[in-house]
Amino acid sequence: MKKTATILILLALALGAAPASASTPLSVTIDSEMDIPSGTGTFIAYGPAVDDGLFCSSGTVSDHGVVAMGYQSNIRVNLRLMKQLVCDDGSGEIFMMLNVRIVYSSDETLSNWVLTEGTGDYTSLHGQGKIIATGSGDVVYDHYFGKLHDD
Repeated sequence: MKKTATILILLALALGAAPASASTPLSVTIDSEMDIPSGTGTFIAYGPAVDDGLFCSSGTVSDHGVVAMGYQSNIRVNLRLMKQLVCDDGSGEIFMMLNVRIVYSSDETLSNWVLTEGTGDYTSLHGQGKIIATGSGDVVYDHYFGKLHDD
């Protein structure tokens, strides 16, 4: 009985001492110009995450599954949507979930994003951050900033 308990304790200690495999989070900035009626646009990305090859530098972007909620007449609306970013270099694509709060009395909206999944080189990519969105006519300019890591 004592041998079994000792073995279990040693096993637990060995498993608990296993090194973490996640990379150090690196900053990324993504600027996107979106056409509102079509829900499509382009993006460029830059920062340490791009410099280190963690994410591509440009591509196309599209909106999927936009849901409006929390509408308050002519004051604000909350949106939840998925963004699909497809890299120009063929390395893969990522999907982001956005939580957006639009305040009608302001020209600028501050919201959050989280990376939900990826394909190709981005299957183990994770990240999150903030978005500042401004608009003019049928065009929205999204400025994403945050951190990405690969594990």
